Amino acid sequence: MRLLTILYFLLCGTLLHAQNIQPESNAAAAADYDAKLNVGDKAIAVATGRGQKMVKIFDKKDGMYQCGPVDITAWEIKNRPNSLTWYKANSVYPYYDIADFNNRAGKYKLTVQHFLLCFAQEYKIRLDVVTGQQNWPTYFLKDEAEKAEMKKKLDELNTILQSFGTLPNTYLSYTDNPRIWQVVAEKRDAYIECLAKVKDPNIGRIVDYLVTEIEKSKTAAQRFTGGTEGLYNSGSYEWMQRAVSAKARADFFATQTGWNTEADRVAQMNKALDELKAVCADKIHLLKMSPDLFKYRDAAAETVMLNALKNPGALKVHKIGLSDADWIIAKNDYGIPLYRYKRGQMWVRNASDDHPYCKGLFFEVRQEYSGGGTYGASKVNNFMEELYGCPQ
Repeated sequence: MRLLTILYFLLCGTLLHAQNIQPESNAAAAADYDAKLNVGDKAIAVATGRGQKMVKIFDKKDGMYQCGPVDITAWEIKNRPNSLTWYKANSVYPYYDIADFNNRAGKYKLTVQHFLLCFAQEYKIRLDVVTGQQNWPTYFLKDEAEKAEMKKKLDELNTILQSFGTLPNTYLSYTDNPRIWQVVAEKRDAYIECLAKVKDPNIGRIVDYLVTEIEKSKTAAQRFTGGTEGLYNSGSYEWMQRAVSAKARADFFATQTGWNTEADRVAQMNKALDELKAVCADKIHLLKMSPDLFKYRDAAAETVMLNALKNPGALKVHKIGLSDADWIIAKNDYGIPLYRYKRGQMWVRNASDDHPYCKGLFFEVRQEYSGGGTYGASKVNNFMEELYGCPQ
C-alpha cells in the first residue's frame, strides 16, 4: 500500500509537470507554509499580485491545492477546464467569511490604521508591506481623551473578532489580512501605549522651521562687519535677543505649545540659539546707533518718551534725541489731518538686563488731530527696541 501511495504521488507530479501547470502563489507568504486543509474545505486563496478570495478545495497533491469558487457547479467543472485553479500550499489559508468580516469589523478600519506602525515594529515587517502603500501618515494620540476613545473602539473590535475565532494571516497588507486586525485588537493595551509614545510630526516640522529661521539670523550676524545697519534682517532681532537673554528665551518657550514639553525638541532649539549666541558675542558690539537718530532735540517729546518706560530711572541713557525736526502730519484721502508725529530714539544700558549689550529704543510720539488746526497731548504710539553695542 505504501508503495502504491508513493507511485501515485510520483505519477501526479509527473502529470502536473507534463501539463506544465504553473500554480498560483503568494510571493509574500512563507515558502513552507501549509495549513493542512482537506478536500471539500472552504478556504481563502491568494493569487499572485491579487487580493484574497473565498474558495473551495477540490484536490490537493504535491504541495498544492486545486481550488474553485465555493458555489461552482459540477457542470462548470466538467465543461470549463479552467474553472479550477491550482495554488501552492502557502497561498491557501483557513476560511473566514470575508463579507461578514467587512460588514461587522470594517467600520473600525480607520482605528486599525493608527496602529499599523506599532504592528510593523513589533514583527519587524516593513511598514509599506503592512499598509500596502509607500507613503503612510504618522498617527499619534493628541491627548488622553483620544487615548480613551481608541481603547473603547478596540474593545468593541475585539469583541466582534472573537466571534470569528482565529483569523488567518494571509501575508497581505492589512486591508486583506484579518490577522493583523485581530493582533491589534488582542494587544490593544500595549499598542495604545506604543501609539502614545509617537510624537506629533507637525511639531518636528515646526521646530525644523524655527531652527531654519535661527540659521538665517546666524548667517546675517556672520556677515555683519560693523556699522550702523546690516545686522538685523526680517525677524532676526527677536532670535538674537532670545539667543543672548535667558529671560527672553524662557518667555518665548513658555508661549509655545507642543514642542516645549518634549525634551529633544527643547534641546534642538537651545542648541540652535546657543550657536547664534556664540556668533552674536563678536557681532552685536559692532552695531552702533547712527548720529542722525539724535540730530534734533525736543525736551517735551523726550519727556514723553522717558515716561513711557516702566523704570526709566534704572537706565543709563547714553544718547537721546529725535530724527525729525518738525512734526510729520498724516492725512486721510481728503487731505484732512489725522495726527502728527515725530520719531525719537534713545541709546541706553539697563544694568538689570541679563546680557552685556546696550539697547536702541525707538519711539513714535504722536498727537491726534483735535480739529480747527489743533492737536491733542503727546503720547507714545509705537515703540520698539533692538540690541546694540554700547558707545565707546
